[in-house]
Amino acid sequence: MFLHIFGALCEKSGESKSAAAKACGLSNSTVTKWKKTQAVPESSTLMKIANHFGVSVDYLLGATPEAYLLGTEYQLN
Repeated sequence: MFLHIFGALCEKSGESKSAAAKACGLSNSTVTKWKKTQAVPESSTLMKIANHFGVSVDYLLGATPEAYLLGTEYQLN
């Protein structure tokens, strides 16, 4: 769920996954790892991503109703 929501947020903001990761201080290999292993980032990384996109960590993890819409309803700062 995380990777799909992350991808939808990137698409809506016009950023590539790599560019969004870099803006959060992460490497492109981190995104590749998420894709390969379906891993969920550590809490500190989730906070950076949530802050970048102006959403909550719960949203990123699919724990809010809006997240089930696969990133179609959110507001960027």
